[in-house]
Amino acid sequence: MNRIALTLALMVVALAVRAEQSATDARQALFEQVEDGAEMLEKMINRRNMAESAEQAKELFLKVETLKTLFPEDSRGEGRSREKVWDNWTDFSSRLTALETAYQDAYQAASDSNFGLAKSAFEAADSSCRSCHMKYRSLW
Repeated sequence: MNRIALTLALMVVALAVRAEQSATDARQALFEQVEDGAEMLEKMINRRNMAESAEQAKELFLKVETLKTLFPEDSRGEGRSREKVWDNWTDFSSRLTALETAYQDAYQAASDSNFGLAKSAFEAADSSCRSCHMKYRSLW
């Protein structure tokens, strides 16, 4: 599937999800998709399948980009996101941007068939997820 079609398809899905679900439900579903997609990306990179890795990394950075829109003020206190998300929006948003950038870097490296850079970019994304969860995600 070409890149433009993939991007449009993901945007349509995200808009459809947002229309039918609350922002909280949509973001939780999207975070689960990112988590599952990250596990798949790690396996693809480790198998050195750069073509599939590039596609997966692109899907992930587009999903993270969409996540930034799913934290409206009226969803404060809903779901597993701590109040700190809204209280420290600048920091939280910059962490999402760092995650998005890491997946963009993984996409570019995999597109260039650069295993080492793809793996490093994935590791940066994985580290970004963990550090953000520790600060901004409730355990229950």
